[in-house]
Amino acid sequence: MNMNIRKSIYFGLILFSATQVQAAKLSLDQFVHLSFINGVAANELANSSRKSAELSPGTYQIVVKYGNADTFKKNARPFHSKPNILVIEVDERDMKLALPIGYRNVATARYNFDRTPEWSIEYSDGSRKSLKVEQVSGTVMEYDAKIMAAYEQFKASNE
Repeated sequence: MNMNIRKSIYFGLILFSATQVQAAKLSLDQFVHLSFINGVAANELANSSRKSAELSPGTYQIVVKYGNADTFKKNARPFHSKPNILVIEVDERDMKLALPIGYRNVATARYNFDRTPEWSIEYSDGSRKSLKVEQVSGTVMEYDAKIMAAYEQFKASNE
């Protein structure tokens, strides 16, 4: 093969790989579980689980829940939040969905989730962004329908 052709192919491959968009990893804080990404159950997506997801740059609606039990108290009831709907902007940086450290205490978490919890994204470069939250109300039987309706509204507003 001609040396100039090899150099052209090699340069083309470098340029191609340099322009590829890299997926960012979204990881979740302790006791936080990912339920849905853009209306699809997280466990049904290829690069996703209940604790992390690989996402290409863009805007996503995610649904998360918090669940914890106070293991230090005998006969303590576990606490599980209602689903929380968040909209996140993803770029090439890895990120972690976080709650204040005090939420690890079940009583503190219960108190704050009865109001409006303080969700934030911590980026791999050390920056942080607060997120708006919409808590799904109603009964467990109504959650899926309300989550899907919220996603349809999100999708329509981003088209």
